[in-house]
Amino acid sequence: MKNQNETLIQQQIVKEIRKTYCKPEHTPRLVCMSVPNGIGLNVPLSIKKIVDKAISAAIEVMKQIGLTVGASDLQIHGMYGRCAHIEIKTDIGSQSTDQIKFQKRIENLGGKYYLLRSVEDVKKINFDWLLGKE
Repeated sequence: MKNQNETLIQQQIVKEIRKTYCKPEHTPRLVCMSVPNGIGLNVPLSIKKIVDKAISAAIEVMKQIGLTVGASDLQIHGMYGRCAHIEIKTDIGSQSTDQIKFQKRIENLGGKYYLLRSVEDVKKINFDWLLGKE
């Protein structure tokens, strides 16, 4: 489950990617999407058990329809079926075992996987390979 700082970093990164690659005037126009691989809610202690039970049930359904443990936070889809996977962490955050396994699966398939900690990190990446401009 993401902490608030990771969520803020992810929002900044998505904003930057969409501003740079996903506007209607961009040709080609890339698709940047999040992978909803968790549910995080702050609820009063008085209803926590009920909410936790409901979340557990929702996660089970999500697994049945394709939720993949360890999946990257973002995907950027480009030309010719190319896709970049992005995991977001804070400066001190680290990948879980499942996230490392997912990264290795993607890289073993020839995919690109990025671990980003700030909007500055995404500005350093050249996504021309997604545009078909290698």
